[in-house]
Amino acid sequence: MSASYQAEKSLVDAVGRVAVICGGCSAEREVSLNSGEAVYQAVKTAGFDVIKLDYQGDLNALLTGDYQRAFLALH
Repeated sequence: MSASYQAEKSLVDAVGRVAVICGGCSAEREVSLNSGEAVYQAVKTAGFDVIKLDYQGDLNALLTGDYQRAFLALH
């Protein structure tokens, strides 16, 4: 078993909420969802405020989301 990273509170506060954007409309959708889940779990375990967004083609939903940073896990 490997040790997990724990971010310092000052870094967590500076980064703000992170959105992991995954899914998509391509043939790689399932791979993207799996990648997104892995990233989501790792960021959450590190102590960050994180949400997972399943992008299904609505760009407006991404632009109006309540987050400060985005991690793109789209394939």
